[in-house]
Amino acid sequence: MSQERSRRPAGSSANDDDNL
Repeated sequence: MSQERSRRPAGSSANDDDNL
């Protein structure tokens, strides 16, 4: 599931927190 958020560009939105 977290992979979907990883697809978004860094700094795109607060969801970036998942990438951290």
